[in-house]
Formats: sequence, structure tokens, C-alpha cells
Amino acid sequence: MVSGAFTIPLDGLDYERQFTRLDQAFTLRWYIGGRENELVRWAVNKLTSDSPGINPLTFYGPTSTGKTTLLCGIEHCWPNSVGPDVLLTNGADFDRGYAYALETSAISEFREKHRRPGLVIIDDLQLLANKPAAQQEFANLLDWRLNARVPIVLALGVSPVELGGLSEGLASRLVGGMLVPLQLPTPETRRAILDRLLEQAGLEFPVVVREAVAGQCAGLDSPFSTVPEIRHAVLELQHAAEESGSAPSLECAVALIGRELTVRKPTLNQIAKKVARYFNVRTSDLKSASRRQWVVRARGVAFYLARQLTGDSFQRLGQALGGRDHSTVMHACRRIKSLIESDPAISVAVSHLHRDLVGEGSIGTKTNLPELQCSANGRT
Repeated sequence: MVSGAFTIPLDGLDYERQFTRLDQAFTLRWYIGGRENELVRWAVNKLTSDSPGINPLTFYGPTSTGKTTLLCGIEHCWPNSVGPDVLLTNGADFDRGYAYALETSAISEFREKHRRPGLVIIDDLQLLANKPAAQQEFANLLDWRLNARVPIVLALGVSPVELGGLSEGLASRLVGGMLVPLQLPTPETRRAILDRLLEQAGLEFPVVVREAVAGQCAGLDSPFSTVPEIRHAVLELQHAAEESGSAPSLECAVALIGRELTVRKPTLNQIAKKVARYFNVRTSDLKSASRRQWVVRARGVAFYLARQLTGDSFQRLGQALGGRDHSTVMHACRRIKSLIESDPAISVAVSHLHRDLVGEGSIGTKTNLPELQCSANGRT
């Protein structure tokens, strides 16, 4: 394992029954984190200790940062001596289950289901947004577990402070616990993920190829930042190697990275849709006069990213999103630029959306790649 990385095993999953042979080989069986997510390791160790002391524990981060994998790892690591069984569910199932309990007069059974376990884990809690009845029931559950001093672990796509459609009371309850942001992996952690995938699949890639894919080569910015993207790179390079009858080479890795980077600028409409989906608001909200905090933040991020990725003038951006003047757009961009330095949630949001958006659009002119400097040049 690469220095600085840590793992949380998922050995409790039945891979032979749940996945095909190919999926088994390329489905990572660990949550792998690095120094960028050191707080995750601390929180999990604290949760599974004899005196957890943190409740509720809420993880948040963009898609593909490993939230679901992490929650499965926590389920597997939960010590039987701490309490009864573990309930792992998600926001959609909680909402559906509550609605069904109301229809069938089975509220007592529904509540007992979520109160009895020694640990309750709920993924995708943002799916309760704009559902006040389900949120109130969840708030009741949260209060009960807090008073009973039995832990509950949650995961959301964004910080509860930034999540639109969440009641102020529920948001304050979550903030009153421990919030742990999940950061995208650094090149060192990507290398640890890549090495694990290759080991699991029984594949051998030269060191320089591993470094290129993981982003450890100076002068080469790898687009493969998440587990699905790294898995995609492994499959592509292995397929090319089998076709050519030779081991994956640095040249093949550079060519693959070049193809992934050859994209056109996203349109303002694409940016608005991505930002709205991320912040759980409507695109019409971005164009509206709403001054709700999460809408203002989302609108500012849309302006900032549009300015960065399209190069359009402040005036044009303002006209496209609600007919605002150029000074309003300029102020919003400056505000987001400042928040990127001071607010981890905004920093994560902008980073994730930027990476997501540069993959939008049609293939354009191939990116000119600079001369590479890998620490393992010449090694295989």
C-alpha cells in the first residue's frame, strides 16, 4: 500500500452472488483514503470505539468520492459487542417506507425498525429534500437516537448547510453533530486505488503507466480522479494491450489521457443544469430573484464556472441567468472565489463540478501534451 493511504475492508459483501466474474475482478473491495481524507479515518475509528461520542456523524461529498463504499465498510466494521444489528438504508427507501407505513397504519413498526438497531446508516439523505413530512419523521428518529445515545451515520451529496429543500431545524440538528467532507483523492491515493485494482484483477502494469494514470507524472494532468474513472482507464489500457499483444506502455497511457482531455467547452445551459442538480435546486431558481442562501450559492457557483469555462462576458452571463447586470455577476464570481479558499463545501462543489463539466460536449482538437517527467522513467 502507498504510504499515507488507509483502507476500510468490505469483506462482508457476497461478491460471487452479487457480481459477474468480470465485475468481481474490477469491483474494489476496500474504501481507500489518503491524507486528504484523514478525518474520515479518525471519525470511523471513533465511531467503532467503546466511547463514540459523535452523533450524528454525517459524511458529504460529490458523486464518486466513495460515500456508499465507505458506509458499507462502516457496516462491516461495526463491532457486534457495541449493540444489536446494523440497518443500512437510503433516503429514498426511508421516504417510501414512511409513506407506506402511513397508508397501512404501521407507523409503530416503521419507527421500531429504525430505533432497534445498534447502528443506523442512511445514504443519500438529500433525497428527503422538499419532503417536509418525511423530514419531520426523520427528525423525530434523530432526536430519539440522540436522546438514547445510539449512533446514526448519514451521507449526503453536499453539506446540509448548502442543501436546498432541507428544513432549518433538521439542518441545525445535523450541523450539531460531526460533519466530515469527503475530498477527491490525491495522486498518491489514486495510485493506491490503482494498485489495489490491478492486484485484485491479477494484472501487471509498468510503474510509469501507473504513475501516468494516477497523475504522478509532472507535466501530465490525469483526468482519472475517482474509482470508476481509474477502473475505466485500467480496462481501456488492458484491452489495448491484449489487442496489440504487448504490455501497456506509457505511450498508450498518454494517448488515452489525451482522448479523455479532448473536449469542447461546455455550454452555459450545461453548466446551469449540472450546478442545479448538484445543489438540488431547479434551473429556474438560478434565473429567479430568490435570495435563499442555497440558491444564491448555487447561482454564484454557476456564474463562476461559466466565467471560467466559457469565457463569456459578465454582461452576457447576467443576461442569460435572470437578466442581471454585469456588476452583480462580477460580485458573485468574486464571492465564490473567496469562498473556495475559506469554505470546504464550496471548494469541493466547484472542484467536482469543474471536473464533471470538462467532460461535457463533443470531441474537439486533441490537447497538446507537454514533455513528461515521471519519477520512474525507464522503469517497468
